[in-house]
Amino acid sequence: MKKKMAVILAGVLALAVVAPAVMAEEGAGATSDNPVKFSYEDIDESVYEGEWVETGLGFDVYLPTEWVNVEIDDEMYEAGLVFQAGEEGGGANLTITSIPLPDEVKETYTIDTLGTELAASNTQAMFADLNGFPAVVFDNDTNKTGGFCMLTEDSCLITGVISPPSDDAYEDFGPYFMNIIMSVSTDSDEETITE
Repeated sequence: MKKKMAVILAGVLALAVVAPAVMAEEGAGATSDNPVKFSYEDIDESVYEGEWVETGLGFDVYLPTEWVNVEIDDEMYEAGLVFQAGEEGGGANLTITSIPLPDEVKETYTIDTLGTELAASNTQAMFADLNGFPAVVFDNDTNKTGGFCMLTEDSCLITGVISPPSDDAYEDFGPYFMNIIMSVSTDSDEETITE
């Protein structure tokens, strides 16, 4: 069982190109029962001109207006890729996967398990509440990977990976990373924000 989940997590982390290390101080002491709370109300609109984008997964995200949605073909979808948006021609992007948990673990796999396994893979993991969604926000400074993971009621692992335009932009990409993480919210929240 652990081996299958390790394979799933390795695949998830391999999707990431880069994401800034901004979690160390804020996540110290966070647990699944006492997560760090993120709110779309804290989005810093001075970081980029943005718009709300539907992911098709029950939550929307606030992304830079110049980013374009990538068309997901059947082969990509079968591999677990369900959403991607980013700079036209490559560069900064958000990639989201949805992968069903193996049958033998789906009844017992929890957000605590997810956080523990991410931390064991030399990844900094922080339990978070993303506008009501229990999640683990992750960051691996060595591999320059980061993003968020959530578990669905139908036992799927959703992972969002945020990448800056280049490795050189890693350190300066933190405000983008935080805005996107904070923005994960339901459709009803989006209506409230845009009014």
